[in-house]
Amino acid sequence: MKKILALIALMLAASPLAFGQTTQSQSSQAAASGQQSSSSAEQEVRRAGQEYDRAWLQQDAAAFERLLADDVTQIDHEGKVFSKAEIVANAKSGAVKFETGQSDDVKVRVYGNTAVVTGRWTEKSTNKGKPVDGTMLNTVVFVKKNGNWQVVSDQVTPIAPQQPKP
Repeated sequence: MKKILALIALMLAASPLAFGQTTQSQSSQAAASGQQSSSSAEQEVRRAGQEYDRAWLQQDAAAFERLLADDVTQIDHEGKVFSKAEIVANAKSGAVKFETGQSDDVKVRVYGNTAVVTGRWTEKSTNKGKPVDGTMLNTVVFVKKNGNWQVVSDQVTPIAPQQPKP
Protein backbone atom coordinates (compact mmCIF):
# COMPACT_ATOMS: atom_id res chain seq x y z
CA MET A 1 0.00 0.00 0.00
CA LYS A 2 2.85 2.38 0.89
CA LYS A 3 4.44 1.67 -2.49
CA ILE A 4 1.20 2.56 -4.33
CA LEU A 5 0.82 5.82 -2.38
CA ALA A 6 4.47 6.68 -3.04
CA LEU A 7 3.97 5.96 -6.76
CA ILE A 8 0.84 8.15 -6.90
CA ALA A 9 2.66 10.96 -5.06
CA LEU A 10 5.57 10.71 -7.51
CA MET A 11 3.22 10.83 -10.51
CA LEU A 12 1.41 13.88 -9.12
CA ALA A 13 4.70 15.64 -8.43
CA ALA A 14 5.97 14.92 -11.95
CA SER A 15 2.80 15.97 -13.77
CA PRO A 16 3.41 19.76 -13.51
CA LEU A 17 6.85 19.22 -15.01
CA ALA A 18 5.40 17.28 -17.91
CA PHE A 19 2.68 19.92 -18.40
CA GLY A 20 5.26 22.70 -18.33
CA GLN A 21 7.33 20.94 -20.99
CA THR A 22 4.25 20.51 -23.18
CA THR A 23 3.31 24.18 -22.75
CA GLN A 24 6.85 25.29 -23.48
CA SER A 25 6.95 23.01 -26.52
CA GLN A 26 3.64 24.41 -27.78
CA SER A 27 4.90 27.97 -27.28
CA SER A 28 8.05 27.14 -29.24
CA GLN A 29 5.97 25.57 -32.01
CA ALA A 30 3.68 28.63 -32.16
CA ALA A 31 6.70 30.95 -32.40
CA ALA A 32 8.27 28.77 -35.09
CA SER A 33 5.06 28.72 -37.13
CA GLY A 34 4.86 32.53 -37.15
CA GLN A 35 1.96 32.95 -34.72
CA GLN A 36 2.37 36.02 -32.60
CA SER A 37 1.80 36.29 -28.89
CA SER A 38 -1.35 37.94 -27.69
CA SER A 39 0.63 40.75 -26.03
CA SER A 40 2.36 41.54 -29.32
CA ALA A 41 -0.96 41.49 -31.18
CA GLU A 42 -2.51 43.67 -28.47
CA GLN A 43 0.24 46.27 -28.93
CA GLU A 44 -0.29 46.24 -32.71
CA VAL A 45 -4.03 46.76 -32.23
CA ARG A 46 -3.42 49.59 -29.75
CA ARG A 47 -1.17 51.31 -32.32
CA ALA A 48 -3.79 50.81 -35.05
CA GLY A 49 -6.43 52.23 -32.69
CA GLN A 50 -4.31 55.31 -32.01
CA GLU A 51 -3.79 55.78 -35.74
CA TYR A 52 -7.56 55.41 -36.24
CA ASP A 53 -8.19 58.11 -33.62
CA ARG A 54 -5.74 60.43 -35.44
CA ALA A 55 -7.52 59.74 -38.74
CA TRP A 56 -10.80 60.91 -37.18
CA LEU A 57 -9.23 64.01 -35.60
CA GLN A 58 -7.46 65.01 -38.81
CA GLN A 59 -10.21 63.71 -41.12
CA ASP A 60 -7.46 61.91 -43.01
CA ALA A 61 -9.06 60.21 -46.03
CA ALA A 62 -5.84 58.38 -46.97
CA ALA A 63 -5.56 56.91 -43.47
CA PHE A 64 -9.21 55.81 -43.62
CA GLU A 65 -8.53 54.09 -46.96
CA ARG A 66 -5.77 52.08 -45.29
CA LEU A 67 -7.35 51.47 -41.86
CA LEU A 68 -10.92 50.61 -42.88
CA ALA A 69 -11.86 47.24 -44.36
CA ASP A 70 -13.85 47.53 -47.59
CA ASP A 71 -16.93 46.12 -45.84
CA VAL A 72 -16.67 48.27 -42.68
CA THR A 73 -19.81 49.48 -40.92
CA GLN A 74 -19.59 52.59 -38.76
CA ILE A 75 -22.53 53.63 -36.58
CA ASP A 76 -22.36 57.17 -35.25
CA HIS A 77 -23.73 58.77 -32.09
CA GLU A 78 -27.12 59.34 -33.77
CA GLY A 79 -27.47 55.77 -35.02
CA LYS A 80 -26.61 56.63 -38.62
CA VAL A 81 -24.77 53.89 -40.54
CA PHE A 82 -21.81 54.70 -42.79
CA SER A 83 -19.80 52.67 -45.29
CA LYS A 84 -16.11 53.07 -46.06
CA ALA A 85 -16.91 55.14 -49.15
CA GLU A 86 -19.10 57.49 -47.09
CA ILE A 87 -16.48 57.90 -44.34
CA VAL A 88 -13.77 58.67 -46.90
CA ALA A 89 -16.06 61.09 -48.80
CA ASN A 90 -16.99 62.89 -45.56
CA ALA A 91 -13.31 63.25 -44.67
CA LYS A 92 -12.55 64.70 -48.10
CA SER A 93 -15.51 67.11 -47.96
CA GLY A 94 -14.39 68.90 -44.82
CA ALA A 95 -17.91 68.63 -43.37
CA VAL A 96 -16.57 67.30 -40.06
CA LYS A 97 -14.20 69.45 -38.04
CA PHE A 98 -12.70 68.35 -34.72
CA GLU A 99 -11.68 70.77 -32.02
CA THR A 100 -10.79 67.93 -29.63
CA GLY A 101 -11.12 64.18 -29.49
CA GLN A 102 -9.66 61.56 -27.20
CA SER A 103 -10.01 57.89 -26.29
CA ASP A 104 -9.60 56.70 -22.72
CA ASP A 105 -10.29 53.63 -20.59
CA VAL A 106 -9.31 51.57 -23.65
CA LYS A 107 -9.45 47.79 -23.34
CA VAL A 108 -8.15 45.46 -26.06
CA ARG A 109 -9.11 41.79 -26.34
CA VAL A 110 -7.46 39.73 -29.07
CA TYR A 111 -9.03 36.54 -30.43
CA GLY A 112 -6.65 35.21 -33.07
CA ASN A 113 -6.97 37.52 -36.08
CA THR A 114 -9.83 39.49 -34.52
CA ALA A 115 -9.63 42.15 -31.81
CA VAL A 116 -12.36 43.97 -29.91
CA VAL A 117 -11.47 47.41 -28.57
CA THR A 118 -13.76 49.15 -26.09
CA GLY A 119 -13.43 52.48 -24.36
CA ARG A 120 -14.73 56.01 -24.09
CA TRP A 121 -14.46 58.62 -26.80
CA THR A 122 -14.80 62.28 -25.85
CA GLU A 123 -15.06 64.88 -28.58
CA LYS A 124 -15.91 68.43 -29.43
CA SER A 125 -16.55 68.83 -33.13
CA THR A 126 -18.97 70.07 -35.76
CA ASN A 127 -20.62 68.00 -38.47
CA LYS A 128 -21.94 70.21 -41.29
CA GLY A 129 -22.02 73.06 -38.77
CA LYS A 130 -23.97 71.07 -36.16
CA PRO A 131 -22.10 70.81 -32.84
CA VAL A 132 -21.16 67.43 -31.41
CA ASP A 133 -19.93 67.62 -27.83
CA GLY A 134 -19.85 64.77 -25.37
CA THR A 135 -18.54 61.45 -24.19
CA MET A 136 -19.54 58.20 -25.83
CA LEU A 137 -18.90 54.53 -25.28
CA ASN A 138 -17.07 53.06 -28.23
CA THR A 139 -16.61 49.55 -29.63
CA VAL A 140 -14.26 48.97 -32.56
CA VAL A 141 -13.66 45.54 -34.08
CA PHE A 142 -10.39 44.98 -35.93
CA VAL A 143 -9.54 42.01 -38.17
CA LYS A 144 -6.02 41.24 -39.33
CA LYS A 145 -6.06 41.10 -43.15
CA ASN A 146 -2.92 40.66 -45.24
CA GLY A 147 -0.76 41.41 -42.21
CA ASN A 148 -2.56 44.64 -41.26
CA TRP A 149 -5.21 45.35 -38.64
CA GLN A 150 -8.29 46.92 -40.24
CA VAL A 151 -11.52 48.21 -38.75
CA VAL A 152 -14.56 46.11 -39.74
CA SER A 153 -17.03 47.63 -37.27
CA ASP A 154 -17.14 50.83 -35.24
CA GLN A 155 -19.99 52.04 -33.07
CA VAL A 156 -20.28 54.92 -30.62
CA THR A 157 -23.12 55.30 -28.13
CA PRO A 158 -23.72 58.50 -26.15
CA ILE A 159 -23.51 58.14 -22.41
CA ALA A 160 -26.75 59.32 -20.90
CA PRO A 161 -26.45 61.98 -18.20
CA GLN A 162 -26.80 60.58 -14.71
CA GLN A 163 -30.28 61.09 -13.34
CA PRO A 164 -30.71 61.86 -9.66
CA LYS A 165 -32.12 58.90 -7.77
CA PRO A 166 -35.56 59.47 -6.23
